[in-house]
Order: sequence, then C-alpha cells, then structure tokens
Amino acid sequence: MNLAMCLKFSLFPWCNSVQIYITVTHATPCSENDFEVRISALTEQAAEVKKTIRELSDKNKQYKDVAKYLLTYNQYLPIEQEAASKSIFQKKKFIHNHEGELAALEHAAAQLEKRGVNSNVDPDKVLNLVKDHDSKIDELSAALKSTTGKIDALRAARQLVNDIAKGEPAPKSKKTKERDER
Repeated sequence: MNLAMCLKFSLFPWCNSVQIYITVTHATPCSENDFEVRISALTEQAAEVKKTIRELSDKNKQYKDVAKYLLTYNQYLPIEQEAASKSIFQKKKFIHNHEGELAALEHAAAQLEKRGVNSNVDPDKVLNLVKDHDSKIDELSAALKSTTGKIDALRAARQLVNDIAKGEPAPKSKKTKERDER
C-alpha cells in the first residue's frame, strides 16, 4: 500500500503531519524525491524573492538620495535666483549671508547631474516611487516568510516520514503528552 492510500484511509497516526504537508504543497508526497523536488523548488523561489528584495532596496536607496537632492535644490533655488537679481554691491553681501544654502544648492545640483537626473523632476513623484517600492518590498517579505514556512513544514514532514519508514515511533503531539502525564 502506498503513502497516498494510507493517507486516504488515515491508517497512520502521523497522517496529520503529512496532511499539513499536503495542505501546504497541494500535492501528495510519494517518495523522498518528492520532498526534495518541492523543497528545492521553494528554495529557488525564496532565493529569487530575496534577490528582488535586494534589488528594490538598492534602487530605493538611490531614489531616496535623488529625492533628497531634488528637495534641497528646490528649497535653495529661490535664494540663488534672488542673488542673481541683486546689484553687484548687494549681491556680494547677500551671497556671504547665504553661503551655506548656496553651497548646498551647488552640491545638490552636482549630485543630480552626476546621476543624470534633471533638476526639474518633481520630488513628490520620486517619493511616491519610493513608497511604491516600500510596499512591494513588504509584500515580497511576507511572501518570503510564507515560503520559508512551507520549506520548514516540508522538512519536518520529510523527517517524520523518514522516521516512520525506519520504524522509529512518531513524536507525540502536545495533547498526547498531556494525556500520558495524567
């Protein structure tokens, strides 16, 4: 009699653990290889999700930097424009009074140019992109957690099946242990 028949008729006390496996994987394990194939597939899936999360996080860091430079540029651009409108005598004093702001503007402009970003880009659009990426990262993290949980359940089910195949007794459930202690 194969494992599927045993499950169908609930002939073994460990069927609950294997039922968990079937629920998680939507497949009935028939051999050691079935467990390995499924674990391997889920492990590859988890690796791809981790890679995607890493890529999105790296892009998000770049977008956050761009947004910071755009905000700085837009904040201090009016000061530079006002300085340009001043007369030569007033301009020197004005530039001296706003030296820090103008240096921050120049730095932001240089960083935007280095990254190939036009200074006219709306920083709110970049910040919205960051928020979208953050939500995608959260979704992918939840999917990764689910996948690793499935992998752990598969490994536990595989170990249980191996133990039973070797003739070792199945581990007792919490309810069975409590009943035995009474």
